[in-house]
Amino acid sequence: MELMISTFTLAIAAAISIIIAQAIDKVSVNYISMIIGIIIGLIPFLNQQIASFDSEIFMELIVAPLLFFEGQKTRIHNVGRRIKEIIGLTIIMVLLALIVSGFSIHLLADVSLPLAFIIGSISTPTDTTASEAVTNGLRMPRRVTSALKAESLFNDASGIILLNMSLLWFANGYINYGQTIQDFCISSIGGAILGFAVAWVIIIFRQTLVRSRFNSLNAQNLIYILTPLALYALAEHLHVSGIIAVVVAGLLH
Repeated sequence: MELMISTFTLAIAAAISIIIAQAIDKVSVNYISMIIGIIIGLIPFLNQQIASFDSEIFMELIVAPLLFFEGQKTRIHNVGRRIKEIIGLTIIMVLLALIVSGFSIHLLADVSLPLAFIIGSISTPTDTTASEAVTNGLRMPRRVTSALKAESLFNDASGIILLNMSLLWFANGYINYGQTIQDFCISSIGGAILGFAVAWVIIIFRQTLVRSRFNSLNAQNLIYILTPLALYALAEHLHVSGIIAVVVAGLLH
């Protein structure tokens, strides 16, 4: 019941944010949503309606569907053409940003290096929502916009791997480079393969259903909505990247 009330409250807040954004078109809806979230947090009655944060629920119910639908809005051939840029931004750029931010936080805030890298690994990767928030209302070159949107679909996986590396560094006192690289390859490649395979099966099944006398719009909608939720849960159960899996599934759809 608590989760339902919390979801209902947040859904109304999101709807209000969208309505306000229509009236103030020069301000990104993401900033308006943040302001409304702060207001909810400052009002005791409303704040009590929001359930305690659960990272697993947030990732599966919010992030997974969001990236799946964002993936659908991105043309798959654009990803193929920009694969070198995507690899450069999602791996090399995120790694460089982590190193710079980690050492900067360590020197300026006087915190331990592992803790500084934990903070850096949380903040360096961007997603499509963050990219749209800072570019809203600005005239950006189409090539830059396409590259940012394509890479932001994938670099969450890089951030999660780097975060795990930083947490192990903080707990054990040393970095296991071999294990980190191995985990990254298994997580990203495994997630991509699983996302492609599951999405392909679902697409074929839905197309077959459309051509049969058993086709139902309600059944199609349910399959469509449940796809990112079930796929993310399956990927995480198999210890591969659920983020990469739902993004690849969205691109294939």
